[in-house]
Amino acid sequence: MSIQVDTTNWTKGKNYPTWMNEISLSMISKGYLLPDEDVFDAFKRVSKAAARRLKRKDLQPFFYEAMVKKLVMFSFTCTFKFRYRTWNAYFMLWN
Repeated sequence: MSIQVDTTNWTKGKNYPTWMNEISLSMISKGYLLPDEDVFDAFKRVSKAAARRLKRKDLQPFFYEAMVKKLVMFSFTCTFKFRYRTWNAYFMLWN
């Protein structure tokens, strides 16, 4: 069962970063967000889990900022695994 989040009333810059387009928004909203979660909340969730996994909670703001600025992006495998707490972090670097 896949969770699909309704993004029709979302505002660019408020609910998702300005660099995301319709395709990326459509993809992430089909099973990668928790109910009532927007993209920024997902970034917080994944950055907290990554920092916790590394036992370096001080790195959470840096991970979050890097995701918001599109310097580092979590893979969709990562969001799935963090959601179900298997704690394997896979990060993709964007060039």
